[in-house]
Amino acid sequence: MKALVERFRSFSIASKLSLTFVFVVIFCSLPLSMITINYVGNKLKQQIISSIEESVISQEAELRSLILTEDYWRVFTKVESLAKVPGIYEVLLVDSNYRIIASSKPEQHVVGNYFTPNPDYLKVPIESYSYHIGYIFYKLDFKYIESTTLPLKLLTLGITLIFVFVGTLLGVFVSLRINSRLRYIKDMIEQFKTGRIPSKKELWEKDELTELADFLHKSLSSLTQMLSNLNFARNFYEGLFNSLQEIVLILDGEGKIYFCNRAIEEYGFSFEDLIGRHVCVLVADPRMLSCL
Repeated sequence: MKALVERFRSFSIASKLSLTFVFVVIFCSLPLSMITINYVGNKLKQQIISSIEESVISQEAELRSLILTEDYWRVFTKVESLAKVPGIYEVLLVDSNYRIIASSKPEQHVVGNYFTPNPDYLKVPIESYSYHIGYIFYKLDFKYIESTTLPLKLLTLGITLIFVFVGTLLGVFVSLRINSRLRYIKDMIEQFKTGRIPSKKELWEKDELTELADFLHKSLSSLTQMLSNLNFARNFYEGLFNSLQEIVLILDGEGKIYFCNRAIEEYGFSFEDLIGRHVCVLVADPRMLSCL
């Protein structure tokens, strides 16, 4: 774990920002996508189940009439046609005592036997003058229902993945652009360190980082020109003082030697050794006292 942290710390800012964008997009989009897929899938499933229920209920009046007229052959035919409705796995028609009148799967539920209801079957009552004369039991084909909702789920997932891909590309692009401008700022500082005026680069973005780059370019350009002028003045006055035969000393507020001309070397002193030392070491030296 520590090795991974150290490796991450050594990444460039573009890599860190890109990884951050990728993780944010993925961990925000995928959970939301799964919630959306489940919600849309459940809604579509409910619509399919409701449509199947309406199809079964629509046959209630005709089945009631067939039961009352005891036309069991047509009852059997009607039950078989209901079982062919997409999304229905099995249909049973029972009387008020739950004795099987017709079944779409007679090998499993024999006509004449009694049916014991269970939660796998949905029930639609058949009424005549407010009395239940029978019931329609039907079992849903969940494989068909799931296969119906699968294309919509795949479409939703595909759209989500496209957004994840586009968001990732956008994040990487933004990261690279930020890294490019930071490198531009670094290059300006490196040029300034060598004494050159930093080159100007037009940036497409108009944000705080671009404003910082423009401000830094103007500041470094002005500072470079100022330092160039100071170097010229220093070289000029240094050459002027060194041409004099008299000793010239420039001291700071604490009495330390800030500058001395080359005339001091005639008395055996080193120019480099005196810079930064207190003037007392020069005044108290016997070589200087002998000249007084």
